[in-house]
Amino acid sequence: LQQLERLRPVIAELRQRLPECVDAGLRQPPLFPSDARQILRHGAAGRALRPDQLQMGFLKVLKGSYMEEQVAAYDLKYRGIPPYEVLSTKWLPYSDVIRLKGVEDMVEVYYNSGQFPATMKLLEKRFQRPSEIFVNLAEYYEKNGLTGISHSRLARYEILYRFLEEDMREEERDHVTAAKVPETGQPSLADFRDSLMYDLYVRENIKSRPSFASDQSPYKKEVREFFMAEEENPKWLTDYAGFDSRQMVKMAHLEHMEDGTFVLFDYKKRDPLSGNAGAVRFVYKDGEETWQMK
Repeated sequence: LQQLERLRPVIAELRQRLPECVDAGLRQPPLFPSDARQILRHGAAGRALRPDQLQMGFLKVLKGSYMEEQVAAYDLKYRGIPPYEVLSTKWLPYSDVIRLKGVEDMVEVYYNSGQFPATMKLLEKRFQRPSEIFVNLAEYYEKNGLTGISHSRLARYEILYRFLEEDMREEERDHVTAAKVPETGQPSLADFRDSLMYDLYVRENIKSRPSFASDQSPYKKEVREFFMAEEENPKWLTDYAGFDSRQMVKMAHLEHMEDGTFVLFDYKKRDPLSGNAGAVRFVYKDGEETWQMK
């Protein structure tokens, strides 16, 4: 952890130039932290550096390796077939390894995929430690029989939203039982709906909307006027020459968010590294019928 602190300013500078991956440090000496909590603390320290990828690697016992020599000393139990992963040690029981495997899956789906950038920022405000996000998600998947299933991209968003609904209901119930006042400044369920819709559309102009999506029909007039204005005098959609407003509305997307803003997703202007669409947030001034970038 001290080494990570020393590396922090260096990584911050490199991050401006290159994407990076941080390994949670489960494969190098000291080989066996005392328990799963210590392993997760290592992972949380790596997450604090905000890497593009967070890798959790599990030890393997390969023939002729140092690990094979230490099987008796470390009381290693491991798979006898590839990939020969360690199942337990004298320090780490099998139950903790399984728990960490669930966390690894959640890290891959919700962090390393890069498909939830806005929502991850809100989750970090809701949970005290980054590791709690993935631990709680893994437990939710296990409890609801969702583990080991090949879920569609949209299903992952639906599952995350249901997880948040349940988590907030339980928190509210706990506050009522303990007669406590809920903390201020915490993201609301509406904030998460907005972030999830942002994350969905920033990747692609989705055809099927999730169940938690807000009704866009009250804003048809504003959307139509926006694209008509862009057809006549392009200000934001400058790469759509030759297309009329009816074509443009199918090629780009303008979403009204529950916080009152609109977000324009431009799929002709994608980030070369992430592939995400260009996104601009607007406020519509009804009386003036004008759009102001926020």
